[in-house]
Amino acid sequence: LSPAGETVLAVRFDHAARRVGAVLEGGDIEVYDLAEGNLAGRVAGKPGDPWFRFSPEDGWVWRVHEGALVAVEIESGAEQARVPLPAGASVAPLQSQGQFIAVTAPSGGLWVDAAEVSRRRVWTEAEGLRPFAIGPNGKVAACVTPEGVVRIDLGTGIRIGRVMSWDGAPAVASGAFTPEGNFLAVLDTVGMVRFFDLVDNKLFKAIATDALPRSGPPPSATVHISLDPSGNRLAAFDSA
Repeated sequence: LSPAGETVLAVRFDHAARRVGAVLEGGDIEVYDLAEGNLAGRVAGKPGDPWFRFSPEDGWVWRVHEGALVAVEIESGAEQARVPLPAGASVAPLQSQGQFIAVTAPSGGLWVDAAEVSRRRVWTEAEGLRPFAIGPNGKVAACVTPEGVVRIDLGTGIRIGRVMSWDGAPAVASGAFTPEGNFLAVLDTVGMVRFFDLVDNKLFKAIATDALPRSGPPPSATVHISLDPSGNRLAAFDSA
């Protein structure tokens, strides 16, 4: 593979590992077919944020371009979707691995459905919903509201179940669903992890720990948690 003799800033495989994309110093993205070893498409761009990702179906790529999150078809180079971004916005790569792309900005944040170029669901903090975890089926988001934690159907915007809250209501730092989606782990900014039973809509277990990494005194919005595939072990890490 020979990306036009330019310096490569970032590379990424598609979901099926059949193609690889390379962001060039000039801003273009070249996509190569790994089986044939040839150029499958070139997405024109300008120097800027090197982040990009393939759509879940691998037919187009999402990238940040000229103040917007843009989806471009690989073979034709045609723009499929454009989501304007607020000033100072950037993609949060650690939270953008699944179907949704997470964007943070000084004025708030938003999530964009990477699979829907014609019917996108965009949730903003300005609407009073701050999504912090996406369910394993990609259809449900756990969101922070002034009342507590709620689940939202991303297709309809309707709340699912009851509000999940606790005494003192410390701020939510991160969260994760178990693989089957029956439990939600919520990490608050004082180091408590609470597991909510989503079938019965109740608190199942709370674990206090001082071992969580922190980039500074609480609250720390850079601390994240992740569950292993079995749902029995939890890892905490600091993205700062």
